[in-house]
Amino acid sequence: RVLWLPDGSSKSLPRRDVWFLRGGPWVARHPWLRSIPREMLVDLQTFDLAAPVIPNMGYWREVRPLLMLWHNHDLDHVQTHGILFDVGVGRGHLAVSALRHGGENNAAGRWLLAELIRRLAAGPTPARRFSQDRVGQVAEELRARRIDLSTQPWRFVVDAQNTGMEKGWSRLEHWPSESETIRIGSAWESQGHPTLDGWAWYGTTVTIPDDWAGESAYLVFHGVDDYYEVYVDGERVGGGGDIEARRTAFDERASHRIGRVRPGQELEIVVRVYDWYGAGGIFRPVWLSNLPYRPDRMLGD
Repeated sequence: RVLWLPDGSSKSLPRRDVWFLRGGPWVARHPWLRSIPREMLVDLQTFDLAAPVIPNMGYWREVRPLLMLWHNHDLDHVQTHGILFDVGVGRGHLAVSALRHGGENNAAGRWLLAELIRRLAAGPTPARRFSQDRVGQVAEELRARRIDLSTQPWRFVVDAQNTGMEKGWSRLEHWPSESETIRIGSAWESQGHPTLDGWAWYGTTVTIPDDWAGESAYLVFHGVDDYYEVYVDGERVGGGGDIEARRTAFDERASHRIGRVRPGQELEIVVRVYDWYGAGGIFRPVWLSNLPYRPDRMLGD
């Protein structure tokens, strides 16, 4: 019997802060929560502010949900985030909590942690159980390799006249000398371009590690505001969003296959971005991974 408090690191369940004003919490009526005030569960997550969840639980129907959040920022794509749930795994019992159980002035969180441990130890295993396919998927994810491209510098250039394509900016060798350095994982408005709407380009290089011999590689994007195209060594490998339909890639997770790579190989990655209003750019992480993104992925991606 295991109680898992995920921290969002590699090989952990993912964890991400969301603004709870954009959704509605749901608390189960279940014997596990008997004698635990439902209002306390809600208050522990400071639902009027940002707090951690296990995001985009595509597998939520496979578990026994106890406390969840429906995220309705986009009513056409309502997401289900997990906060507290349990499930049978083999002959065992796994419970997962993203609630706040530590920190100062949090006696309620510590009391709840003790209650969850007691109930996990004494209670029956839930009827809902992970299938062998799901267990096998997790084993595969534990073998995953990835490189966080958010930790390295990127070059950046504004394309005010939208002439970058004809100038060959899908290759860094053709970029203007006045390009600057920028971070991804944060909007460009917070990095010296507070009024920028329109086209801009990001570029970087990455070297394939020695233990990736013969592996396929994928670029995994977690969200770009609003539209993007991605090029590797000058060749387009994918993109997200739709300018004509005004469909943003703001909350779009996607992987773009590069193909097989070899140790020591240097890849040149260029991303062309268009923002039609508000914050813009590659404001969420980008990974180079040996596995593609799956909506029902279990571990951190």
